[in-house]
Amino acid sequence: MALINCPRCGAPLSYEAKSCPRCRYPDEDMREPETSPESLPVENVNQDRKRINKSIFLLLIIPVIVVIGIIINRQYKKDRIKEFETAFMAPHQNPQAQTTEWGRLEDEFNSLSKQGQFEKAVVAGQKALDIARQKDGMSHATTEISMVYLAAVYENIGQYAKAESLLKSAIPILTDIFGPDHFWTAGLYTNLAKIYNIEGRYAEAESLFNRSLTINQKKFGPENHYTAICLGDLAALYNTEGQYSRAKTLYEKILTIDDRDVRIDHLSDYSFILNKAAGLYATLGQYSLAESLYQQSLTVLNQDTAQNNYRKSKSLDDLGDLYQKQERYVEAESLYKRSLAILENDLPNSERSMAAIYKDLAKLYLNQHKYFLAESLLYKSMAIVEKTYGAQSPDMATDLIGLGQIRTAEGKFPQAESPFKQGLAIDKKSNTMGPPYFGVSLENLATLYDTLGQYPRAETLYDSVLTILANAYGPDSPKEANVLDHLAKIYTAQNEFPQAESLFNLSLAIREKAFGPNHPGMPKTYEGLASLYRKTGRAEDAEKSEKRAAEIKEMKR
Repeated sequence: MALINCPRCGAPLSYEAKSCPRCRYPDEDMREPETSPESLPVENVNQDRKRINKSIFLLLIIPVIVVIGIIINRQYKKDRIKEFETAFMAPHQNPQAQTTEWGRLEDEFNSLSKQGQFEKAVVAGQKALDIARQKDGMSHATTEISMVYLAAVYENIGQYAKAESLLKSAIPILTDIFGPDHFWTAGLYTNLAKIYNIEGRYAEAESLFNRSLTINQKKFGPENHYTAICLGDLAALYNTEGQYSRAKTLYEKILTIDDRDVRIDHLSDYSFILNKAAGLYATLGQYSLAESLYQQSLTVLNQDTAQNNYRKSKSLDDLGDLYQKQERYVEAESLYKRSLAILENDLPNSERSMAAIYKDLAKLYLNQHKYFLAESLLYKSMAIVEKTYGAQSPDMATDLIGLGQIRTAEGKFPQAESPFKQGLAIDKKSNTMGPPYFGVSLENLATLYDTLGQYPRAETLYDSVLTILANAYGPDSPKEANVLDHLAKIYTAQNEFPQAESLFNLSLAIREKAFGPNHPGMPKTYEGLASLYRKTGRAEDAEKSEKRAAEIKEMKR
C-alpha cells in the first residue's frame, strides 16, 4: 500500500486514507488539534529554529552595524574638518606647512596678491592648485583652499568666468566636509553670488544670497554681525537692480540692529554697511541722510583700534562722490586728496585703489572744465590698470570711455570716437561684466553721435541700450530714464514733437515711481519739456515746466 505524508503535520498515512489519523486533516468539521514541537517531524522543528535564530541574529547585528557606521562617519567628518583647518592655517599660521611645496607656493601667492602683483600671483596660485590636485586629489582640503584663494584674485582682476568655475568646484568639497548648511559653505555661496551680481545674473545672485542669509540666521540669530553682512549683500543687489524700495527696507533693518557684535566688535564691517546704505540714499536723492551716514561711517572707523586705513580711504572717497553730485567741488576735491594721501602714506601696494580715486578726480575736473588735469589723471589710472590687470580689462574700458567723454567736452570729436570704440570693443570681447555694463559703453558712444548731430546713429544705439536695460532690470527701470531723455531730445531736434513729449513724460513717470516727485535727476527732464513747449508755441506749459525744474533744484537735500 502506497504511503504519503500529511500536508499539515507531515505524518505518514495511506494514499487511500480520507483523513490524517493524527491531525484529522482535511476533516473541516473536526477542530484542529494543537500541535507541539514533539508531535512535528524533526526536520520541520529544526527549520523553524534556524529561522528564529537568523531573525534574532539580524535584529542584534543591524543596530551594531548602524552604530559602527555612525562612529566611522563621525570620525571621517572630524578628520576632514581637521584636514581643512590645517590647510586653512597653512602657510600663514603653520610654519611646518612652509616646508612643503604647496605651502611655499601659497605663501608666495598671498604675498604677491598683497603687493598687487596679480599676474605673478595667479601663476603661483595655479601651481599650488596643481600640486594640491596631484598630491591630495580633487576632494582634499588643500585643493579647496587653493581654489578659493585663486578665485578671489581672478575676481579682483575681472576674470569672473575663471573665478566662478573655481568656486563651483570648491563648493562640493566644502559641502562634503561641513555639510550644505554650514556657515563656511555659506561664505562660498556669498562669493559666487557677488560674481553673479557683477555679471548681471541677478536671479542667481539673489538665490545664493538668500541661501547664505538663511544659514547665517539659523546659526547666529537675526541680530548678529554675519546676518547683518548677509542682509547688506542682499540690499546691495537690490540697489544694483534698481529695486530701491526693497534695498531701503533691508538697510533700515540693519541700521536698527542694536547688537554689540555688530556695532562694536566689527566696526570695520559696520562702517562698510553704513557706506552702502549712504550710497542708496544718494541714489534716491536724499543727500542729507546720505551725508550723515558717511560721516557716521568715518566716526566708526576712527573708533576702530584696528586702524582700517583702507576703509577710511574708501569712506572719504565715497563722501567725495556725494559732494561731487551736489556740485560741492571744492569739498569733494579735498576729500579725494585726503583719501589718496592715506593710500600713498599708509598702504603700500594700493595702486588699484589709487586708480579708482584718479578716475573720480578726473570726473571732478571734467565737471569743472579742467580738461588737462582730468586727462592726465586718467592716463595715470590707465598705466596702473594696464600694469595690474592688462590692457584688455574692464577697468581699462572704463578709462577709455572717460577719455572719450573728456575729448567730447573739449569739442575734439574725431579724437573722442576712437577711445569710445576701443572701450566698447573691450567690453564686448570680455563680456565679463554683464549686459548692463555693455549698455553703458553703448550709451556713451550714442551721446557722442547725438552731440555731432548724427541722430540716426545715436537713435539706433539708444534703442539698443533700452533693450539691454529692459532685459537686465525689467520694463520701466529707473535706469532707463536718462536714455529716454536723450532720445526725447533727439526727437525734439528733428521736430518729432509728439514722440519727444511722450518720452519726456515717460521718463518723469519712471523717476517719480522709483524716487518720488522731487528727485534731483528730474529738472533736466522738465527743462527738456520746456524747450519742446517753446518750439511748439506752448509758452504757458513751458513756464510751468521751468518753474517745476527750479523748485526741485532749490530743495534742500
